[in-house]
Amino acid sequence: MKLEWHSKHLLSYQEDGDFGEVSSEDNFDDQTAELEASFGKSQARSVVFTLQSWQCFATTLDPETSKLLRKRSMLAFELEDSLPFDADSLAISRQSTKNHELIIAADSAQLLRITQAAEETGVYIRCISPLILLAVDALQKVYPGFGEVDLLLHADDRGIDAVWLSSGIPYRWEWLPLDDTARVHDAIERIEAECPVVMASGLASRLPEASDDSFVLQTYDFDAVELACKQAESVTNGYAAPTFDLREGPLAAKDPHFPIALPLKLAAGTLILLQIAILAFLHLRGTQYQSMAEESSSATVTAFEETFPSERVPVGVLSRMESEHRRLRGTRGLSDQTPRIPSIIPALHAFLNALPSREEARFRFSRVEVSPDELTSAVGVAKSFEDQQAVLEAMR
Repeated sequence: MKLEWHSKHLLSYQEDGDFGEVSSEDNFDDQTAELEASFGKSQARSVVFTLQSWQCFATTLDPETSKLLRKRSMLAFELEDSLPFDADSLAISRQSTKNHELIIAADSAQLLRITQAAEETGVYIRCISPLILLAVDALQKVYPGFGEVDLLLHADDRGIDAVWLSSGIPYRWEWLPLDDTARVHDAIERIEAECPVVMASGLASRLPEASDDSFVLQTYDFDAVELACKQAESVTNGYAAPTFDLREGPLAAKDPHFPIALPLKLAAGTLILLQIAILAFLHLRGTQYQSMAEESSSATVTAFEETFPSERVPVGVLSRMESEHRRLRGTRGLSDQTPRIPSIIPALHAFLNALPSREEARFRFSRVEVSPDELTSAVGVAKSFEDQQAVLEAMR
């Protein structure tokens, strides 16, 4: 089972044939080890896995049939007779346009082993998609006027991908092997009748020349793998979503949070460390305050012993010291009340009460200086001379 890395975000299954051939038990462990070794080379935690065109099955449904087969179980049962594998192992992706619905299917038997091997090595397969359809997603961004194209034809050394489009969204897909010349010629002959705008890559010489402007041929040679790599990077980074994704049903991710599991663990670890740091800080401050309290208590005891050397230090030494302080002040005829701290509030209150109302004068102060006993200075402006006089009279 050969996996080929096209980039750090994109890999594909490269063996000839389809996925339906399940390996024997004798080499199952060897293939599993080979898969894990392949994913061990990954430079990214999230990747996109692509299938070759001949490894997938495609069919197009009309709107009425699509409504009848809306449930996955009904669709799988309907497709089972047309596919060479069991419905239970069917992986399905579907995309609707205005008048059609394209169904993509693949066998999940081997794909399941691939996804499991990836997760065993800490790599998350973000999506499973046909390579050409992933390239079509990228073409929507890089090719101006792609939404006007009715048919995309792309040829490689194995065959021709024919993708019918509606506003840039695939609604029909066929893969034509190059050795099946009759089928290729039949498909090419239908182009002129079905598709007004055709975009071709790698096979312009095989297409008929347009007669009477019956269709427009746009030649745009592109590398499907290169475009798929760009789209895979966008998908794994969360900037785009694939149009077709076979990671459902038997291939659904067991842990949908796997791609963000490591960041979540790091965030949780950071929060735990922060809480430990806060607790350590609070413990340190508590220890400091306790030490200060002990020092203050020790200083109070020392002061009592120096002041009353013949007396025993009482349990409530601080209360005793306060009581002695009040007694001494009473002996000297001093008030027991704590000396009042001078405040500017009375003077400021008197100044504000003296100001005229808004109806009597229009003025504004930019600076006011007040001492505990009086208004020191005031700087401001008045709208008129009469307003100025009214303020001065009020402040006298």
